[in-house]
Amino acid sequence: MVPAVFEQELAADWPSVAAAARDYPADTLVTRGRELGLAVAPQYRGQGIGHQLMEAAKDSIIAAPTLGIYHNMMNEGQSFGFFDKAKIAPAMERNTWVAQQVRRRGIRTVIGGDYGLAWQQHGTNARDIEHLVNYGGYSAIEALQCATRVGAELMGRAGDLGQIKSGFLADLILVKGDPTKDVRILPDADNLLAIMKDGKFHKTPSSPTSQTVRAAA
Repeated sequence: MVPAVFEQELAADWPSVAAAARDYPADTLVTRGRELGLAVAPQYRGQGIGHQLMEAAKDSIIAAPTLGIYHNMMNEGQSFGFFDKAKIAPAMERNTWVAQQVRRRGIRTVIGGDYGLAWQQHGTNARDIEHLVNYGGYSAIEALQCATRVGAELMGRAGDLGQIKSGFLADLILVKGDPTKDVRILPDADNLLAIMKDGKFHKTPSSPTSQTVRAAA
């Protein structure tokens, strides 16, 4: 959601707030715009008073900086025709600044955004955790919370998803290594020793170590 100060303006007259909208992360505007039946232009990003307003209403805001798409275009995009890094760099810098701002201001953040493209495919979302660490300045634990607890809050499922607690759905992974110290291990499927969905194994643990963990559980 965007702060209430913009709701009436957005609903009444979208063109009049286009300039102000530049101060908001794109996905925040897109989400709220859809709720209001509006087509919010995702290119309105920038710096300014918008982040101060977001901070004032941070209890009702969840941001998605969408760092992955520009990271991939700049660093892995040549095979898809993205050869001029100079053209992509401003967008990468802008989204990096947004990620840093929302963290500094205590605004909840989720991973994800702009997936399903040839250069950013579904199933690679875990890389966003590393992007939050590298670009946004998040700690490993903070970034992991963005991918779990905050994601559940965004979906309105804070009461049964996103945390390991009694009464919560058992959506769990058993990881080879310690992602609280190195989140880079998560995108590698070989490091996922077991995957559990709703208390049932999607990938059953097979190594002696994971079998011991399973027995202990």
